Amino acid sequence: MSSHDEHVPVPDGYPVQSSDDRVFVRMGPVWAGLIGLTTLIVVSMGLVRAFDLALSKDRPVVERRSVKEGFQQPAGVALLNPDQVAIRKAYEEKQNGLLTTYAWLDEKHSVARLPIARAMSLLVKKYESSK
Repeated sequence: MSSHDEHVPVPDGYPVQSSDDRVFVRMGPVWAGLIGLTTLIVVSMGLVRAFDLALSKDRPVVERRSVKEGFQQPAGVALLNPDQVAIRKAYEEKQNGLLTTYAWLDEKHSVARLPIARAMSLLVKKYESSK
């Protein structure tokens, strides 16, 4: 080592033999951070793709497959419904109807259900007039 290299502080555990090695000593944490960030991005992209595939409306969550003769359903496992897509569409139509139609909830006490868009506009008008 030259006399110039002896005055440079070196972290414990990192042997430095020349001035060129000091650059790599300081770059170690940067590379570790970049590798960690890259790994996090790749894993996140994989999770997003997995959720996209699992939750798409066009694909049934359960696909019917051929079952071998004599297959026994394991204890504690619920049977899967092959009409799951139709059931989901019916549920979504029912929920959409609840959000877009008028109906009495309790006619005796004058409690009605309003479409969500109408209820929001009434609420906005109420708070605009109170200013």
